[in-house]
Amino acid sequence: MGSLWSLIHSYPDVCIAIICFFGLSIFRFIQQSQKSCIPVNWPVVGMLPFIVVSRHCIHDKVMGLLREAGCTFFFFGPWFLDMNFLITCDPATVNHCLNTHFEKYPKGREFAEMFDILGDGLLVADSESWEYQRRVATSFFGGRAFRSFVMSTITRRVGNVLLPYLDHMAKHGSEVELEDVFMRLSLDISYCTVFSTDLGCLSVSSPMPVFGCATKEAEEAMLFRHMVPSKLWKLMRWLNVGTEKKLADAKVVINQFIYEEIAKRKAQGSNGSQADILSMYMKVTLDPSTSEQ
Repeated sequence: MGSLWSLIHSYPDVCIAIICFFGLSIFRFIQQSQKSCIPVNWPVVGMLPFIVVSRHCIHDKVMGLLREAGCTFFFFGPWFLDMNFLITCDPATVNHCLNTHFEKYPKGREFAEMFDILGDGLLVADSESWEYQRRVATSFFGGRAFRSFVMSTITRRVGNVLLPYLDHMAKHGSEVELEDVFMRLSLDISYCTVFSTDLGCLSVSSPMPVFGCATKEAEEAMLFRHMVPSKLWKLMRWLNVGTEKKLADAKVVINQFIYEEIAKRKAQGSNGSQADILSMYMKVTLDPSTSEQ
């Protein structure tokens, strides 16, 4: 400390210049952040303050950011933490990365580890495994029967579940959080599309089902993994605390739920629904080159 004070007394002009430089830089950054949706790339911490400040409305902030940046933006995280990533909503860019030139953009082991709840599925697969799974998925999702099943499912869910739910809330003058309502509706539709069964996420008389709560906990844990350094969430996973503990508990619920549905479908045999995703995938014969998956 004594050396620092002696340095300041010896070179006061230099110290004042440094202080003024950093002060003006911070002022300029603040002015820039107020005029633009694009976050400021601060020294050391990068754009992390943008996420911290906007965490309560991150989707709206990111939408404004992408609109101003032209649909694609590169996010700079804190120095030395390897948190830089690309954000895009440009269909041409997505098609380039995930379809026409997929082999040039492998997801890698770290991506698969971050989304370990998805197992070895299409969303985390690479190389030959991805090609085979994509070919299978395309044959399913491009079929007329599946598309008709999805459209009828959405129509039924909206007409028989969403509208009566909103009507009930309106008659009783209850407040409705639309984000939560549409999240539940999406989960209900997704569940019905995959398993051809009513999950009842928007039931007026019953609370959120356990599977729905587990899915929500898993989504929040995945988002948290994106927002913090990998070493932090891996440490939390090793200690089994925080969001990682919730994720571990959610995995147990989700896996048990899926295993039960598979057992039910096997028991039903050919008498069950044939248009849902689970039924179609249970008919697939594994490709020998990807059988280890």
